Amino acid sequence: NDVLAQEPDFAEAHLGLAYVAFWQSDLPSAKARVDRAVALAPRMFDAWHTKGDIELAMGLHAEAVTSYRTALALVPRSVPVLINMAWIELGNARYERAGEIIQRLRAIAPASPTADYLDALVAFRRGDNAKARDHAMQVLRASPSHVQSQYIAGASTFRLGDYASATGFLATAVALHPQNLHFRALLVFAYARSNRILEGLRALEPGLKAEVKDRNFWAAAGELYLRADAADKAAEAFEKSLGYGPENVELLSFLGISRLAAGQLDSGIDVLEAALRAGEPSVDAQSKLVLAYLRKRDPSRASEALAVIEARHPDDSALFKLRSAVLLAEGKRSEAMKLLQAAFAAKRGDASLGIGLARIEGEEKGPAVAKAHLLTVLERDPVNLTALLEMAAVAQKTGRLTEMVDWLEKARKLNPNAPRPRILLASHYLAQRDLGTAIAYATEAQRLAPDDAEMLEVLGQAYMLEGNLSSALAVYGQLVELRPEAAGYRYALGLAEAGSGNEAAAIMTFRKTLELDREHVGARFALGRLAIKRKLFSESLSLARQLQALPKGRYDGLVLEGDTANAQGSFGTAASLYRKAYADTKTAGVAMKAHAALAAVGRGEQGEDILLDWLAAKPDDAKTRFYLAGARLQRSAFRLAADDYNLILKREPKNADALNNLAHALHHLGDARALSVAERAAVLAPENPTILDTLGYLLAYQGRADRRQALRAVEILDKATQLAPDNPEIRYHYALALVNAGKAEQAQANLDRVLAAGKPFPEEALARQLRAQIDGAFD
Repeated sequence: NDVLAQEPDFAEAHLGLAYVAFWQSDLPSAKARVDRAVALAPRMFDAWHTKGDIELAMGLHAEAVTSYRTALALVPRSVPVLINMAWIELGNARYERAGEIIQRLRAIAPASPTADYLDALVAFRRGDNAKARDHAMQVLRASPSHVQSQYIAGASTFRLGDYASATGFLATAVALHPQNLHFRALLVFAYARSNRILEGLRALEPGLKAEVKDRNFWAAAGELYLRADAADKAAEAFEKSLGYGPENVELLSFLGISRLAAGQLDSGIDVLEAALRAGEPSVDAQSKLVLAYLRKRDPSRASEALAVIEARHPDDSALFKLRSAVLLAEGKRSEAMKLLQAAFAAKRGDASLGIGLARIEGEEKGPAVAKAHLLTVLERDPVNLTALLEMAAVAQKTGRLTEMVDWLEKARKLNPNAPRPRILLASHYLAQRDLGTAIAYATEAQRLAPDDAEMLEVLGQAYMLEGNLSSALAVYGQLVELRPEAAGYRYALGLAEAGSGNEAAAIMTFRKTLELDREHVGARFALGRLAIKRKLFSESLSLARQLQALPKGRYDGLVLEGDTANAQGSFGTAASLYRKAYADTKTAGVAMKAHAALAAVGRGEQGEDILLDWLAAKPDDAKTRFYLAGARLQRSAFRLAADDYNLILKREPKNADALNNLAHALHHLGDARALSVAERAAVLAPENPTILDTLGYLLAYQGRADRRQALRAVEILDKATQLAPDNPEIRYHYALALVNAGKAEQAQANLDRVLAAGKPFPEEALARQLRAQIDGAFD
């Protein structure tokens, strides 16, 4: 202003005031000043450049282009002017012109990251996703924190269907700009479509807390929840998404699908019908409407809805299968089969049609026919995953488990990126209690589908059975995070917490389980058991009574009340409650509890009657038979015990524990076979101190008359004491063998060690007697 007071036509001063007004966002004043400057100095580059910038800020794109062109005429290699001109052409979707300007820019600055970014934008907006990705990645090599390039790289990779790679770029974009809902929504979509559900839920969390009002965000949330089997939440999210914009056929379709998945059949149908009235939903959405009509047992409406899809997509193989399902619902089985047969022939062996035919004909004509159809499919498409899994299913239904495993292995090897055959193999080996193999297959599946709930469930169960509680805790923690509303997974987490000694956490988890499912029997029972452990008997009794009042809780309630009485020493009451529980639901566990309680009050034989009742129905239950045999051995019913152990050994000839206990029973019966039976047990379990003790004791018993046997007894019992140095009974037997072998001083030292420990054991009186005999001999 001072300059202009002295020289009103000084162009640089007018330009300076234009800058000031521009910085103060007074665009009209800035425009007036810069216009005056270019009028006074028509060849001033800075004035024309600034004029273009101001006009661009005012949205006067045509005027800005004219100003920039004038500036370029004065300084042809001006990079900032070329960049702004490219932005104007991009903003007006004039991509050819933008590309020409970018080429001029590259001629001046060949390695310009800005040129790469502008090229990425042009390619992205024109739908050339591979080119957009490559240019964006070029920018990121020079500037990894350039958030827009991270987004373009992620979005273009997403459009190309590489969802896993897209998550890397988009996660970085979100980390750089966490408030950008568009970035976050696309990241959630990418996680959903790459089945990384847990990471998707974590990415979703900030938006949920902020209760954002963004259509894309809630659409992404809906898709993620749908893939996470949280259909209620998915429906809620799609409803919110629809509320933040005009009616949208795709969103209506997803809302309808979500409601169907949530079991809201009528509501789901209504929404899908609304989507049809609003436009043309996807084939998948319309097909789900057809299936919904079939679930409502309305084949007529299903047929009408299917006819609409068939008219628009006459060559879609999936629709032939859907039409066959409608025909089956109408009771037209032969027509359904003819349709699939004709379609299969016309489509030159379309795998999906062949599989559909195998299912329908297999149900009617048996597994051999199903297998024949599937083999035809596999001749043409040997790696077809669905056909291979169907072959495994046919083998399983007919009880051919080895063949089932062979087909699953084939599916696994031919489809290295498919988690399903690995999950099925893990489930099979878990059922067979081959825990190591089950864990190996489940872990393999986990690498391919880290958030698959079925896989995690199998893995968690295997870890629990294996006793690997830390790994089980991690798996069930992941499941709870994936499915926070699933009471079953939360209950399993509580069991893992309780098993690992974190009872406080387990109690909280079981209580949360009951908040999710008030009638969850397992959680209430587990809380009762923990209350007993803490001697809170009134609490455990209250929980037991609550269980008995539940429709499915009477048995567990009676058992828990019995456990409460048992823990307080009321064995007669406990026995009565266990017997009631057994009458309600016969199980081996409660039969054994009833026997133990009755035995505690001197009525063990009555308890054995309950065990025998169970074994009459389940003669192959070796665990219960072993328990019964042990009870009989304890009450000196040696003949009955021997008979039980022999029954076990008929089925399990290499059961070392059964052989060991049989040797005990035979010894007490005076049966000379006792020693040979003990020898067999020791061969099977040469490092088991209890089994070595039995053999050593029997040899020591014979060693009273046979020094060779006495020396062998010493050798075996010496090993047993090394394996179990604090077991008083084994050490007493060792001392006995030493005496028989003429090694009284060693025997004395071992007896002194046993008796000084002060640990009571059944043969303590005999040990003291032997010690006294040794003293007498020395005297």
